[in-house]
Amino acid sequence: MGVNLLYRSWDKYFMADFGSRGSFFIDTSAGLAFGFLPDPESIHPAILSNFMFLLALSEMFRARDYFLIHSAAVMGKGKGVLIPALSGNGKTTLCLSQLRGGFKYLSDDRPFLRRVNGEFEILSFPEEIDVTDNTISLFPELRALDNTVLTLDMRKKNFFVESLYPGITVDRTVPSVLLFPKIVDEEKSRLKRLPKIEAVSRLLPHSLLVMD
Repeated sequence: MGVNLLYRSWDKYFMADFGSRGSFFIDTSAGLAFGFLPDPESIHPAILSNFMFLLALSEMFRARDYFLIHSAAVMGKGKGVLIPALSGNGKTTLCLSQLRGGFKYLSDDRPFLRRVNGEFEILSFPEEIDVTDNTISLFPELRALDNTVLTLDMRKKNFFVESLYPGITVDRTVPSVLLFPKIVDEEKSRLKRLPKIEAVSRLLPHSLLVMD
């Protein structure tokens, strides 16, 4: 299921070469992307949409100062919280726990960041949430969802958050907190304060276009 990628850029043009699977040519100045896929039916829909298409979309938005980041995003008491983490580090579990506790939802995986008048804001991108069987076991409300709502995709199941918590999504918020979850062998969760420069350095690898 892996994807090989050769990425080239010059001026406002980009080419993503996926080898035998195909390629994309992206012209951000014109707002156009062209794809060539010799055998699209052989590509899993999740790879086609979440990787190939998303790469082109990310470049289009970046040219207009919108930046996709691999992170969950929630809002509590009017303050935005970003939760960037690699798979298996508890990002989705922490996000769902915050929603259960009354936080509002923007995204579980790919919110937008943009800067307006010198201030950053988080914009909602409420895709389906992917959950493992282990995460499902922690939330009775997830276990209660039927198969028409909680569907199987690759190795995980997914659902739209509004089917579980109606009215919980908000359009935007101002980021105030960065949380970097890490699963440890301890009974209780705890918070560790990080210097700002370390927090920024930890955040950068979660940019979908960190190659640039």
